[in-house]
Amino acid sequence: MVLYELLFGGAVIHGAVLLFYSDLGSHFFVTRKAGERVDPHRLTQVGRAMKELGVQMIPAYSPQARGAL
Repeated sequence: MVLYELLFGGAVIHGAVLLFYSDLGSHFFVTRKAGERVDPHRLTQVGRAMKELGVQMIPAYSPQARGAL
């Protein structure tokens, strides 16, 4: 619910979301092993919803991005 409010509540105030930069959380991206590259062909529910809405998701691989949205 918090993610929904963050994405779509902010869209009402600031406009539509076009890009979404986040950490490699399993609710955002699928990786075979921890720390590996994202598999662009395997989407999570969030990934499928974003694709359908036309939002590009960008995975953050840096350690500084851990926990970031």
